[in-house]
Amino acid sequence: MNRFPPITCLVLLAALPVIANDGAMHDGSRGPEPLEKTESPVRMVSEHIEVQFGAKRSTVHCTFHFRNTQTDAPVTQLLGFPDEGAAIDGARRRGWPLMDPTLSPIIRMRTAVNRRPVKSQLHVVEVAPGEEGGHFAFWDAHHQHGISAWYTLEVKFPVGRDVVVERFYTVENGWTMPSVRYFHYTTETGGAWKGTIGRLQADVTLRDGLTASRLVWPGTSISDSKFEKGRPGTTEPERAAWQVRDARHLRLVWKEFEPRTEPEHRGFTISRRAPSDA
Repeated sequence: MNRFPPITCLVLLAALPVIANDGAMHDGSRGPEPLEKTESPVRMVSEHIEVQFGAKRSTVHCTFHFRNTQTDAPVTQLLGFPDEGAAIDGARRRGWPLMDPTLSPIIRMRTAVNRRPVKSQLHVVEVAPGEEGGHFAFWDAHHQHGISAWYTLEVKFPVGRDVVVERFYTVENGWTMPSVRYFHYTTETGGAWKGTIGRLQADVTLRDGLTASRLVWPGTSISDSKFEKGRPGTTEPERAAWQVRDARHLRLVWKEFEPRTEPEHRGFTISRRAPSDA
């Protein structure tokens, strides 16, 4: 997989950009990525993303299984998990002019390694224009100041034994106009691990009266606006890719994929009408 910037510039994990005046994205959308100089020798064997998708908030439990592909030496890796909402708060406290200050920080982030709770640290760093990795930061309205925020955790990967990393958190759902709220999860950062990602399973539970048939799928019309495939806030991938297990439960499964070179495997979105328009 691809190489990426050195550890001296940890802004690699900034979350996806926001289209000004069109919508806001919650954070917690990206999985952990190794923050090192070269491709990691550790492989992401599998990831299981469990989402409780509510009217205004989503609760998420991510389980990542990792395997050290080296047979002669353990690996110590610094993992990062971004919080762009915290970066926005940092920019606001600094008085920067913001085009869209509506992103919310991650709520109640918890981490476990091999089922044991551990602490991860939230770091907020300013980035200057032209700095390596600066294109991953959140920038003010004039693109003069950048800032990135992420939770970091050092993890040891022994030889011959898998390591399980879990994240538990809650986020405010993102929104787009007109009247749509959504949860988005990005797999693209997984391209930094060794080889392909062996398997992704995303299990989504729909809360607050929502059913699969009422999701905002491509082709849904709301307030004289039709949501086309690929439009921000539309449920993706298309319905045929999902297993609709019953009215309130959906499952998505991908196997042996490389998200950086396969656009169709770079993430998923669950979208609903805002509560007032449901």
